Amino acid sequence: MNYRMDDRDIKDFARDIEHGSRVEREIIELYVDYWRRKTGESLSVQNNGCDNSGRLLLGANVNLKADYLLNGRPVEVKFNNSMLSTFRFKTDQLNSYLKQGASLIWVNGWQTSTPVFTVLKPKHLRLIKESKTPLPFIFWGSKLCYELSASDYMWIALKQGGDK
Repeated sequence: MNYRMDDRDIKDFARDIEHGSRVEREIIELYVDYWRRKTGESLSVQNNGCDNSGRLLLGANVNLKADYLLNGRPVEVKFNNSMLSTFRFKTDQLNSYLKQGASLIWVNGWQTSTPVFTVLKPKHLRLIKESKTPLPFIFWGSKLCYELSASDYMWIALKQGGDK
């Protein structure tokens, strides 16, 4: 579990897992609502991966599968609390999502009044892997990460019924 914890103690790590799971669930619900309003199609949502309950899991129960299945397709949810112009993506995660054929819903500025999202499909993930060089990121235990620029992506307002 130490690899996943980076430099956090067990209490902080457990709190971050619980909070992240709750936010990711809210994001997936907002995305499904956005998709329904945009296309008229209702997406089915299934939990995937290890667990979306927010409970802290032991290492043997942890995997890199995408968080959800939308209409049977694997989808991972990532978010930045602040509106960032540069953000990072761990190489191990990117490789896992490529193997799964997963897409990513990435939210930028979750805790701002105007959060936005982009969807990175497998072709976008392949482009990141082919065009970027991963670098160690000290704040995540020096794990190798791709550095991404927000300006390289199209962002869509994440509607939240006027709150946030």
